[in-house]
Amino acid sequence: MKGLIVNAYKAFTNGILKFLQTLVYQKAKNPKKVLVFRTGSFGDSIAAMPAIHGIRRHYPDAQLTLLSNAGRKNLVSPANLIAPNVFDEIIDYHGWDRNQVTERLKSEAFDLVIQLPQNKAPFKSLLRDLIYFRFLVGIRSGWGWRKEFVPFFRAYQDDHIEQISETQRLIDICKQHGISIQDRAYHFNITEDDKHAFNQLKSTHQLRQYVAIIVGGKRPQNRWPLPYFDAVIGVLSNHHQIVIVGGPEDSALVAQLENQTSFIDLTGKTSPVLSGLVLQEAELVITNDTGPMHMAYAMETPVIALFSSRDYKNIWFPPKQHTVFRTNDIDCKLCLSETCSDNKCMQAITPDQVLEAAKEKLKLEQ
Repeated sequence: MKGLIVNAYKAFTNGILKFLQTLVYQKAKNPKKVLVFRTGSFGDSIAAMPAIHGIRRHYPDAQLTLLSNAGRKNLVSPANLIAPNVFDEIIDYHGWDRNQVTERLKSEAFDLVIQLPQNKAPFKSLLRDLIYFRFLVGIRSGWGWRKEFVPFFRAYQDDHIEQISETQRLIDICKQHGISIQDRAYHFNITEDDKHAFNQLKSTHQLRQYVAIIVGGKRPQNRWPLPYFDAVIGVLSNHHQIVIVGGPEDSALVAQLENQTSFIDLTGKTSPVLSGLVLQEAELVITNDTGPMHMAYAMETPVIALFSSRDYKNIWFPPKQHTVFRTNDIDCKLCLSETCSDNKCMQAITPDQVLEAAKEKLKLEQ
């Protein structure tokens, strides 16, 4: 019964969105100016890259503009992450009021708007955006509004309904509208200066065979306990160099690790793109669920990802060839909380489990 209710809810909300989309938008015929709307943070942008690149290939001659709210000064904004040949322009409306946004978009006279909505986008937000782009901005063609998140029966869904990844969900939205995406392409904004900086970094630290570790995470409940990282570092440092990657906000966490001589601390010392180059050449990345985790698998480096149980499984997981640890049998899973005083779901993932997986990937003796 719960499964029927969940499916009925999704069918009903998406039926309304599809009906309204068909009612108020025309089909685009050879659009010359296309607006792609995608909000979110570091991981959200990377998860959307294959869909965005697919749109670029489908409309090779169109002027493609990305609408984002990440803030251009933010180093992990799409403007700084995505290769410049993917978009002709990026409009970042962070700090703008509604009238500023509307007037700017109207002045561009777009032929088509494509929304790549957030996984948890509420129905009312999707409905608002659908109406906004048509009647306030005046764009005649548009698609992409689809409801995915069902807020009730969460534990049932986690146990009985397989969730697709965020990347695949956006690919599927494109496929529904005639854009076939066969490969998952990730094109980052890597400059010659970035490559030069990475070569200098390698020389300075004499980097060779190394394991990259990411101890940070936006939410405290997404962080594996630091003593667990200590245990893993203590063993793996006997075989490989250990490099810890992250932003300035992660430096305080790294300072709490016990053996400071067992690793190279790069937190706060590299840009996100330069961190990506560090991750790309690693033998293995061991990471919490955080933005650099997405960059690691996008760089095709083997990943061991450590996930809390606050969110649905699989949605933000790396592709299946990587290793994921998540505690499934826990009474408080799917809390969706932004704070947690006792992240026992992360504590249940033991250092021995992670070490066993790491040794297998690194081909070390068990």
